[in-house]
Amino acid sequence: MDKKWVWLPRASLEYQEGAFAFVKESALRLGQPSDLLCPCIDCRNLCHQPTDTVPTDTVVDHLIIKGMDQKYKRKQSWFEHGDVKADKPSDIGSEEYEAYDLFRTAFFD
Repeated sequence: MDKKWVWLPRASLEYQEGAFAFVKESALRLGQPSDLLCPCIDCRNLCHQPTDTVPTDTVVDHLIIKGMDQKYKRKQSWFEHGDVKADKPSDIGSEEYEAYDLFRTAFFD
């Protein structure tokens, strides 16, 4: 999924076209659902918005008016919208586990 558009100014034509293409591609990948998780700053992928509104889509409007949530913008994979997760070994969080083990050993053992 093309993610370059999210870093452009929201008023630019390229951003608006990117937002429309994102919603259209997401709907296709997810089997044309009647609603879609909205990744805008306010909804933050917690709220479903209808995808069958005409002439514009609510999710597209939210992305253009409010912008995309910064955390979602930086994600490597937008799997909530049909993007394929990257197959890579994940050692994310190993530092947290090590810190927790040190804390537990120091205070509870």
